[in-house]
Amino acid sequence: GPEPNKIDVISVVPSSIPADGTAVATIKARAMKDNEPSNNYTLTFKIMLEPLLGNVYLSTTDPVHNYGKEVGNVTNDDGYAYATLKAGEVAGDVEIEVYRGNVSDTVVVTLEKVQPPENKTNFTLEFITGYNMISLPVNDSAVTDASSFADKIGDNCTEIIKWDSAIQEYVAYLPGVPLKNFDVSGGEGYFANINKPMSATFTGERWESPFTVSMVTGYNMISLPVNDSAVTDASSFADKIGDNCTEIIKWDSAIQEYVTYLPGVPLKNFDVSEGAGYLANVNHPTNVTFN
Repeated sequence: GPEPNKIDVISVVPSSIPADGTAVATIKARAMKDNEPSNNYTLTFKIMLEPLLGNVYLSTTDPVHNYGKEVGNVTNDDGYAYATLKAGEVAGDVEIEVYRGNVSDTVVVTLEKVQPPENKTNFTLEFITGYNMISLPVNDSAVTDASSFADKIGDNCTEIIKWDSAIQEYVAYLPGVPLKNFDVSGGEGYFANINKPMSATFTGERWESPFTVSMVTGYNMISLPVNDSAVTDASSFADKIGDNCTEIIKWDSAIQEYVTYLPGVPLKNFDVSEGAGYLANVNHPTNVTFN
């Protein structure tokens, strides 16, 4: 067929999709020269704008499988070419340009915020490159162990680490390696190693209040499982645990270092929040109930 002088996006089905990380929309474009279809030409589909940290991708299957921010597809006998857009987990508009040479058309696909089912809540964790000390912020049914925790965070997660308080040592799980796949639950802290900045949204019921966390003598990696109004910072966290608490430690992911608060010493009294993990040092087995 003739080299096209016109490209039109004919349809996007559906034109808006949920930002759930799996939904797809099919973009159909047509290349023409005047009124004649331009068959057997490669049209390029390119993501021009997308939500920040959007994780949005295009794919095509013909003649070869392509996947990325920019993919090509060869027009069929009637001049049509197709690409599939896969949603990320961030809501917003995705603008796609379909072009060949300097002939082009653009289209916008809307990614809509996913509303959690009733009685469930969305909790988004922000990750930076390197180690992040986190918790399972809500009771997400998709997360039961290190493997599913890593899956939920996504391909950028290279390691999930827990602190085994019984032996006072770290235990590391590597995604894809079926070893040391420990259970993951509320009230615990974990390290996630991430290879580029990203966010992940967990959906589930909030952890039930009151929530009791049991600690052994020594270091325990715990979290604030519920929004306990009595706990806002390291000092009130230590007060809540009680006299047995000798130290509260957070991981400052920005500098990739521990920051230590000693009860009674008015230094480094950092904020404490849900979704993060902390190390608590206790000199005696201790239960603490958050409500």
